[in-house]
Amino acid sequence: MEEDTSDTWKDLFEVRSTSFSGYVTTLTKLEELLQEYDYATSSRFRCLKSSKLFGKDVDVEKIKKSHIRFLDSQPNAEPHIDYDGIPFIIMGKKVLECHQGCDRDNKNNRKKRQIKAREDCDHTYKLKRRLVQNSKKKACPVRIKIRHIVKFSSYSLTGEENTTCTPHHQKKIVANLKEDLRIRPLKNIEHRFYVQFPEVKDHRNHLKGEASSILQPMDKRLSDYIKKVVTEHGVTSTLKMKLLLEVFLRQYIFHNAPMPPKHNKRFWPSLKDIYNHMAAQFLKLRDSRVDQKSVVDMVEEQKKLHPNERFYIRIKKDQEPDSDIDVSDENVLLDEDFIIRNGRKNTALNKFLYVHQTPWQRQLLKRYGNEICLLDATYRTTKYSLPLYFLCVPSNVNYMTVATFILETEDSFSIQEALSIIKAWNPDWKPAYFMCDYAEEEISAIESVFTEAFVYLCDFHREQAWERWLKATHNEVGKDKAEVLILLRSIARSKTVEEFDIAKTKLQESQFWKANNRFRRWFEIRWLNKHKRWVQAFRHKRFNTSVNTNNGVERQNKSLKYEYLDTKKAKSLCHLLTVLWNDFLPDTYQRYVRQNLAAAEEAKTYSACIPDFLKNRPTNVVKHCFRRWEESINITPDEIDQLDDGHFLVKSQTPGSSQVYSLNFSSTEFPVPSCDCDDWAKHHMVCKHFCAIFRHIDGWHWEQLPEEYRNNPFLTLDNDVLMEFNSFPIQNHEEEINQLDHDQPKMGIATEEISKIQDISIPSKSKISKLRTNISSYCQIIKDYSYNCKDIEILQEVCQNLHVNIDVLKRNLSPNADASELILEDPEKEMTHISTTPLNIKRLSLSKKKKKGVGRHGISAEKMKFHYSSKGVDDLLMESNGRSKYEG
Repeated sequence: MEEDTSDTWKDLFEVRSTSFSGYVTTLTKLEELLQEYDYATSSRFRCLKSSKLFGKDVDVEKIKKSHIRFLDSQPNAEPHIDYDGIPFIIMGKKVLECHQGCDRDNKNNRKKRQIKAREDCDHTYKLKRRLVQNSKKKACPVRIKIRHIVKFSSYSLTGEENTTCTPHHQKKIVANLKEDLRIRPLKNIEHRFYVQFPEVKDHRNHLKGEASSILQPMDKRLSDYIKKVVTEHGVTSTLKMKLLLEVFLRQYIFHNAPMPPKHNKRFWPSLKDIYNHMAAQFLKLRDSRVDQKSVVDMVEEQKKLHPNERFYIRIKKDQEPDSDIDVSDENVLLDEDFIIRNGRKNTALNKFLYVHQTPWQRQLLKRYGNEICLLDATYRTTKYSLPLYFLCVPSNVNYMTVATFILETEDSFSIQEALSIIKAWNPDWKPAYFMCDYAEEEISAIESVFTEAFVYLCDFHREQAWERWLKATHNEVGKDKAEVLILLRSIARSKTVEEFDIAKTKLQESQFWKANNRFRRWFEIRWLNKHKRWVQAFRHKRFNTSVNTNNGVERQNKSLKYEYLDTKKAKSLCHLLTVLWNDFLPDTYQRYVRQNLAAAEEAKTYSACIPDFLKNRPTNVVKHCFRRWEESINITPDEIDQLDDGHFLVKSQTPGSSQVYSLNFSSTEFPVPSCDCDDWAKHHMVCKHFCAIFRHIDGWHWEQLPEEYRNNPFLTLDNDVLMEFNSFPIQNHEEEINQLDHDQPKMGIATEEISKIQDISIPSKSKISKLRTNISSYCQIIKDYSYNCKDIEILQEVCQNLHVNIDVLKRNLSPNADASELILEDPEKEMTHISTTPLNIKRLSLSKKKKKGVGRHGISAEKMKFHYSSKGVDDLLMESNGRSKYEG
């Protein structure tokens, strides 16, 4: 058999003593040297024995007791340590033997074979796995020997001392070295790993060289990678895993190096080998203790990669801890309310708990979380019954997850503990309101951690709970369900306390209320006693009045399950956390950043019809307020009355209505403006009545609104994000807008004054482009207003003016313009398509569709065959009318 004589591995020695021996100075280089030797010689070694201190750092106390020497006291030991005048100690040794060496467990294996032979009687029907070749051990004597020493370079003998130094002088140097160890830590300590390799021809009794590579086990780096991918990503397909292994080989193991031949099974394992390694890891993950241990290892690794992220992890324990509180993170200081009263230990301290928050989540919680936060749990994300909680806040563009935690059980104490940890990480977090489902454990936990916060109930889950209770037959509601729901919803949608009292009285005076004791008891105890949590009349004193449901959190839950988890459930807890860390949370934040950057004026120029005060604001705010700005054009100055400073009355635009809305630019009890209309009560954004004042009343514009309202984080772009990703801040909205927009006419300026606006010296091409944009915007406004105009004469006058403007443009066409470009094609004519050069290749015929039910028998198959048809809709319609498509 031909030997592999590749010597590339020898170049990895830092100092080489012989052709097959030398030393390296780090464990990493030693590992690399052993791997390169295995690959070059197509061999495989396993650890036979290793000293306790091999590969460990220097322990000063153990050095004092160790024998410090200048010469190797074992002249026949391999590898030999040459004399160089530097004192050293021997830390340990390690011996590796060929993986086809002696059978070290021969005694136990022989017992197993004897037991199996006794069980193999004539009438044994148990399924057996018979191995024709039951062992790979061939008693190969080849070994790799490694010695680990530590050299003290500061005490080396140099020059004449190196040749004339006596043993007495050497003992004196050793005594000084130990004395220095007692006083101060040593410097210039060098680790050396001396290695003695065998030659390939020394292998006995088994295949060598290239032939052995065909039957070698999988490389340890590949098997470790399979475990990692299975654990963290839940990959189950062997073909997908084989592709991932090839990428791993090319990018990491053999990067910028020639790939091994395909027959080398060590690096090109078969699908069967890959399947076996994957199956073994999945069997391990079935044990939740292994999964928890893997999670702890992943968290520790994540902490090293991202030291600014906050983690709290506690695995499930069998016994109670010694202390009341088990905190594994030094940064976590639990809230006083969390401490267990009366010294009673709670079993929740033995349960699994995981809490995580990133730096950007802390930043968003600080910006948006002091008004209202949303809390909800999602289930069935893993095979375990562990609820995953999302703590969310409404932001200026969407709902954002600002913390995640996983509990073993959904009890009040566990939720309270997790919220206390998050509160300790965010000292400035003082939410005024929370919103959650009607879960007593969540409400109790929130109000115990945040004593000043008030918890609202989600409208969606309230409606869902009502529907389910009224639908249940044992509650005896029956046909009265629709009527009862109307009465209940009238209570929930009451806008004032007076409306609430009237709706409640109406319900209590109804015949159903008097007749159904079960319903009366349920509604009074469960709902009416907690009316402030779900009635609209008690939700006005906050900015985000439109946040009445947990649907924003539900959307996050569904996104995780249906978009990021392939089968709606993670294979393990490690897999779930990997998806959260690497995909879900980063994508959520990137979406937030992208929407903030896209709304900035530096990203895209705003249309000319957008007023200045709406520029550089979130897109949803701009769209909402611009619709009200357009509607405000129908309000005339005569319909606005000013009572006093900042107080106005605006007449309603509803035909035949005499209602008047009261507007205030500032409010003492709540730091936002106010208007009596429903639009303002629902959104707390400028309504058409405010826009009408901006248009017609001098001195009362957006800048006169309270500064706290104008700079509300929900109405402004996130300047921190813009600075982080863009390097320039967005100007404040009460400052001057970018001067590039001064050449555009402001809304509300008379047409005769447009020509007086100062012209900005900008490039002509850019100016022409802006003017074209303005014309397009004006055309859109004309189109919108034309639908509201009922006067024929005015419409005719507008058409005549437009014809005049078109004639002006025609007379001033550019001399280089192609007249054919201005001709509009007849829409009835066939469109001209631009195509590439046709290919002179015939299309391949497609396989015919298999008729439904073919190869199946039974009633279901007969129905499928009867109803299946390959005909089109037109053919089937004609057949149903009793005609053929070929008939006239």
